[in-house]
Amino acid sequence: MTRTGERAVKSRLRTPTWIARIEAPDGVVLGAGVLLAPDRVLTAGHVVTPGTRYAVRLVGVPGQGAVTATVRPDEHVPEREDAFGDRSGDLALLRLAEPLPAEHTTRLYRLASPHGPVSMYGFPAGDDGGRWHGATLVAARGRDSRVQLRPLTPGELAAPGFSGGGVVDHATDQVIGIVLSVDEGQVSAFSQMSPTETILSHLPQAAAWTDGASAVDPRLRGRAANGAGRLDVPFATELAGWFRGEGWPVLVTVAPARGDRAFTLERAVTLADRELRTRRNTSAFSHDPPETVPPAGAHDLALDVRQLTAEQVMDRIAERLGIRDDPRPERLATLRVPLAAVLVGVEQSAEPDALLALLDRLARHGARLLLVHRRQGGRAAQAAESLVHRPLRERWSRLGAQLDRIIDELGPAL
Repeated sequence: MTRTGERAVKSRLRTPTWIARIEAPDGVVLGAGVLLAPDRVLTAGHVVTPGTRYAVRLVGVPGQGAVTATVRPDEHVPEREDAFGDRSGDLALLRLAEPLPAEHTTRLYRLASPHGPVSMYGFPAGDDGGRWHGATLVAARGRDSRVQLRPLTPGELAAPGFSGGGVVDHATDQVIGIVLSVDEGQVSAFSQMSPTETILSHLPQAAAWTDGASAVDPRLRGRAANGAGRLDVPFATELAGWFRGEGWPVLVTVAPARGDRAFTLERAVTLADRELRTRRNTSAFSHDPPETVPPAGAHDLALDVRQLTAEQVMDRIAERLGIRDDPRPERLATLRVPLAAVLVGVEQSAEPDALLALLDRLARHGARLLLVHRRQGGRAAQAAESLVHRPLRERWSRLGAQLDRIIDELGPAL
């Protein structure tokens, strides 16, 4: 068992001090929350309503009394349909009338491609002390990029008392989101998690209590957020298709640092990011052709690789994936969800040949790569040949050989 796995198991043997139980004035348990600061508790939006007083208790701190809490309208994000018709929001930050000891707080953590085993803490009916439930992160859904939580057993389905509870990733032992709701189907049932970056897109003030690297390099932000540019529709459609998982997993393209293609690239990267995709920019782009709009959470990393070594690029990828002990491309094979990375300025890296070799290894281990060169030329052609054209020829050759064998075996019967 790994050290991180041991920490995760040990954490389930106790009640963390940051677990908050949220009660109505009459004492009825409404849900759970996460103590992020001495006077702030994060929870689901449907648990609380502005203008109402609540009681917050830290059930993992013996002797700690309840504290009165309220939520302001500007820190309450009700669930709503966004500009593209998908559910979003359902988040709130409670303010406590009296601060609680700072040592009981925790922090949120950004983690790309949430996957694998997690634990969530909540308060099912009849259990005011709360309990851990185990789950597996399955896949993101919807444009708000909520993540499905599949219970390990039918008895571990997140009941309403889990709403707002923190979700702890076993691999990193970090709080990577909160429970939102429970969906029940005819065959299976699952709950939903709002991951940290989605929380930050709705409540940016929570960044003060958040760790982990952001997905998008600061050098790739700016123009798209301000709407300062003209959309290249064919290029935007090509990018959105790649972000949706269509076509060959590696896309090699050219986008100069300025101009319509640069704006179109930054727009796609922004809309495909959980944290940067906001109600404001989805509204600003709501009149664009729908085929040009990528889904939220469609990339794990967007990095300007100018002057970066291959090792620095791999370190940044490992940081986003929560890989701490062994940052090698081969580790990608253990992930349930393939890496999706956007690398810009590939030919301007400090080690173009070493970077291309790294990208080839990543692609062979299932990574989806959007490789943007700033100018046409030999480097872009070399990347396209190594990562697109040659692998496609090899695949067609294998398929042709298999077809020949099938024909040979069936020949007498035809």
